[in-house]
Amino acid sequence: MKQSIYKELNDPDWLRQKYVVEQKSSVYIYKMLQCKSQNSVRQALIRHGFHVRNQREAQKITSEDDYFVLDHELIEGSLLGDGYLGISNKKSKISCPFYTQKSKDLDFIKLMAQSIFVKDGHKRIAFEDAICPWTGVERRYYIVRSLSQDCLRPYFDRWYPATNNYVKLVPQDLCLTPRVLLFWFLGDGFTWQRRKESKKKQALARFCTEGFTKVDQEFLRSLMKTIGLSTRLTNEKHGTGHRVEVQQGSYSKLMELLGPCPIESMQHKWK
Repeated sequence: MKQSIYKELNDPDWLRQKYVVEQKSSVYIYKMLQCKSQNSVRQALIRHGFHVRNQREAQKITSEDDYFVLDHELIEGSLLGDGYLGISNKKSKISCPFYTQKSKDLDFIKLMAQSIFVKDGHKRIAFEDAICPWTGVERRYYIVRSLSQDCLRPYFDRWYPATNNYVKLVPQDLCLTPRVLLFWFLGDGFTWQRRKESKKKQALARFCTEGFTKVDQEFLRSLMKTIGLSTRLTNEKHGTGHRVEVQQGSYSKLMELLGPCPIESMQHKWK
């Protein structure tokens, strides 16, 4: 068997202790021994018959625990809005996505953090000051983000398929439950009122769907129809040029499906 110039790499018991028992990474070992390259460690592991961890396995070993818990309806509703799944390598089948949500509303981000982390959710919240693309004014945005998670991979494959060049779309197996609808509305919906000649207020709700294609928006309308909501597409100057609007006659049904507003700062959406 070929020997390494690093004596520790010739000792299978030492390697087992570091790599298997202590779960140290090959990067850690190569830096510890001041090897010429990480490949020296990898080749030593192979020579001694150890399984070399792939990217996903190594990621799970080296990542801290963020106490993430998968909340299916929250993730689905969030992704209909501004929720996002990021990934280090879109084409890699072993790369794991992370979840993130951004909003100017801190209470909303706190709600999201409390829902997807069973512990220390507040530690996953950050903020940034950025220019609003619609107003051109700088404002503060709050962000909640998870670490990379194995359980989010099926969601990434559904919402960002390779067949769509990894651009977000609405998956055809989406189930629009009241709770999915709630997180969609909290993140990307709003209510507005209009008056007719009678001066009677009329409330309508819109969802900011201009990031989706018209085909996806028509599919969302079909799902909303199955739960009793009459909708139409309105013109929008941004994105694909359309938004989904819940018509006045279905507004009370929408409020019934949503239930009470879960956070005080968004009570203005419930009119």
